[in-house]
Amino acid sequence: MKTDVSFIEIDEYKFPLAYRPNTSDLPTARVIFERGDYFLEYTGLLAFFNGNFKPRFIIDGGANVGYASVFFANRYPECEKILAIEPEIENFEILQYNTQNYPQIQPIRAALWNREIDLSVALDGIHKTPDAFMTSESIAPNIETTQGITIGKIFRESGFPFIDILKLDVEGAEKEIFSDEGKYWEWLPFVKVLIIELHDRMKRGCSRNLFRAMGFYETFFAFSGENLIFIREDLL
Repeated sequence: MKTDVSFIEIDEYKFPLAYRPNTSDLPTARVIFERGDYFLEYTGLLAFFNGNFKPRFIIDGGANVGYASVFFANRYPECEKILAIEPEIENFEILQYNTQNYPQIQPIRAALWNREIDLSVALDGIHKTPDAFMTSESIAPNIETTQGITIGKIFRESGFPFIDILKLDVEGAEKEIFSDEGKYWEWLPFVKVLIIELHDRMKRGCSRNLFRAMGFYETFFAFSGENLIFIREDLL
């Protein structure tokens, strides 16, 4: 890796994980591995699964350096495919390192969006930390770019009948993803569990679009840390 990193070891995890000292990496790792924000049992909602929840296909949107993907790979060892989608170059480099020993994790350098288009990747202007990069259709000279991709296309090409877990921490791009242009009705009916962090503080309209879209479906709902969790009992 070009980036200077240190390493942490997690109990019961076989492989150490890279992090950048003096950044948000280590606090993010603690949230996922110690506080357990993605540990669905902590919400109490998994009682509805009757112990039968065995994800086959997971999308980790806004994968950052891969901690959530690694968590899912260890929590659900029978999962066949985890797509770890991250737009920012340095984050993606560390993501590749952290997931290299997990054949079920496929890193993809791209950004989830409402259509396929080149996007800029830049700090959000507020937090200026490695987990706060925003994507935009405004392309300027000397600005990092990446490819925008849609959940609809990912789902169609996956070959799986459901998205068992869709985790979204995409720094405001949820506004576009759940817009009409995102055609969420093509894939949202097939999402069993949605784990999402909203970013209205960075982009107004994120929560409005999400709740409008989710209003068409009967779900069980809980908070877990900064995340909202929606579970479709009818798909289980």
